[in-house]
Amino acid sequence: MERQSEIFIIIFSLIVFLLNLRVALISPISFGDEGFHSFMANYIAKKLEYPAYVKEIGGESYLTFERPPFWNIFEASFIFLFRFIDDSLIIKFLTPFLVFLLGTFTYYLAKRAFNENIALITAIITITIPSIATYSVLFYTDILATFFYSLFLFLFLIGYKENNKKFLILSSVFAGLSFLTKINSIVLFAFYPLAFLIKRKDFPTYLQCFIILTLVTSGYFIRNFIEYKTPLCREIPIIGKYFLNLDKCQYNVYKSKFGFEGRVEEVGTEVSVFRMGLNQYLQFAYGNFGVLPYYLPFFIFFAGFLFLIKRKEKYSAEIILLNLLFFLMIFFSSTSRAEDTARYTLIFVPALAIIPAIFIDEFLEKCRNKHFLFSLFVASLIVIYLTKNTLTTIIGTISVIIITVSILYRKNKTFFSIISSIASVLIISIVFLTSTSLTHYLISFVTLSFFTMLLIGINLKEKSTEKIMMLTIVYVISVISFLNFSDKNTIMESVKRFSDLFFEACDWVKHNLPENARLMTIWSYRAIYNCERSVAGNIADISVARDLNTSLKTIKETGVTHIFIQKFSIGNRDLIESQHMDFVKFLESHPNYFKKIFENPVNDTCFENCLNGVYLDIYGRCPCDGNIIYEVDLTNFIS
Repeated sequence: MERQSEIFIIIFSLIVFLLNLRVALISPISFGDEGFHSFMANYIAKKLEYPAYVKEIGGESYLTFERPPFWNIFEASFIFLFRFIDDSLIIKFLTPFLVFLLGTFTYYLAKRAFNENIALITAIITITIPSIATYSVLFYTDILATFFYSLFLFLFLIGYKENNKKFLILSSVFAGLSFLTKINSIVLFAFYPLAFLIKRKDFPTYLQCFIILTLVTSGYFIRNFIEYKTPLCREIPIIGKYFLNLDKCQYNVYKSKFGFEGRVEEVGTEVSVFRMGLNQYLQFAYGNFGVLPYYLPFFIFFAGFLFLIKRKEKYSAEIILLNLLFFLMIFFSSTSRAEDTARYTLIFVPALAIIPAIFIDEFLEKCRNKHFLFSLFVASLIVIYLTKNTLTTIIGTISVIIITVSILYRKNKTFFSIISSIASVLIISIVFLTSTSLTHYLISFVTLSFFTMLLIGINLKEKSTEKIMMLTIVYVISVISFLNFSDKNTIMESVKRFSDLFFEACDWVKHNLPENARLMTIWSYRAIYNCERSVAGNIADISVARDLNTSLKTIKETGVTHIFIQKFSIGNRDLIESQHMDFVKFLESHPNYFKKIFENPVNDTCFENCLNGVYLDIYGRCPCDGNIIYEVDLTNFIS
């Protein structure tokens, strides 16, 4: 079955790649930090420079480029090499292709570290889990960091299992690359000392790996120390305040006296994990399990841990440690945004995917000669999946009893066929009594197929039965995983859309404003890539102060030449990512200093509605879409 598994995972990964690529190609480069990363990739490719400060992104201070640079250098390398291809096509291709590599490499390496069954299930879960599906179409650092982490993980397990120094050295190199891609991988520096403390042996092995990891990342730390007088410009819990001095990590231009109420409205994934609720967070980050109770995946995960310990593999402690580090990361990152929690912990997905894969592999092993146990479990799953009320619970219970009897008397083929048919009819009745959506029907169909194939396999030869068991498991996991992936992929297609009028305004900027112009806009990362001009974020002493003298003085000191307003971002609160309607009214009331040089679309009635908080008229028309650009004129200003 090995050859079939290889073909399957390649085809499955290819389908995932094509769906991700489709969304990436039809979407603009504008979501979140995409504009920043794409700008930096172009900057490095054109100037062949790794800057300490990015003066094109300013405001109260210039942006400090202290973050791990590997993703931007990685993108820049391809842009530089393939200069004859549009840079946006290169950027959009890389992330989906990395997911394809993640799926295939995870399979091949996990197969050597564990076995074929675990490898196949781990690979499927890894590339379809919703948190991975989210960032598969976003041009962030996360997928590359996860890819390197996966290589580190499985190469370490292979090297440690086989006592192969070549694999251990390679694993340490990829651990370093994961850190050089995303700061969250700093936990890997703690991995080796903690692993030694847990196992109390193999000190030379752990020391060697730690030294290689340190050597791979040392250039980054030395560079930071030269530029900023500190090895790391990040707040590190507990130890950071004792070992890090962040004073030089900002290139300050101006210090605002005013402040904002917050960053954005706290709704949806902007709230913390605890405010969102555990059930909702699990669905957002790890998938919708149909009508399964949200605690069932916890049971499978816990059982997988127990099986892992029971296996007494040489590397069991390391996998457990990695997953404990995952939960530690959740603890430190779940105090603000649920979206960030899923992103910060994304690199650990391959390690997490191993656990349910081990559970399934062990369960199949236990049921190798016990079809009764296996079929009973399947029937129980059907009941858990589908029971919604007393009637369906009774039917489900009867089904389990009938299935039990049918398996016990399976040698009497006539009786077996009749009783199995009755059980199947009862299960189908549960499906139709409880199903409320297409997804529910599909999951129900998969579960029913699972059970039916097992019943067919009972009277076959042992080897054939084992194959049917594994094929059915892979079938179920593939369908459910793909449904979760497909749902998230469709959502991301809509999430990545942005106002067409914004890009129209950026085209105007590129052709009409001088190259040294600096736009103040709340969408600064979107603007720097798409408008190709320097930007400043929302500066409180300009937008919150709403005092002519203070605003003009701040504009002069920060170098802002134009104020770029998005009508769809006008609100009634002073937030970093929103423009207060009173600020726009303030600009309109001082035309001598703030000259309106561009507006799309021009509709005074609609604009007036936006300024008064009316986002649609009574007929549902006149939406607050479009942009205004004000040119700042300081000719008559005396500070």
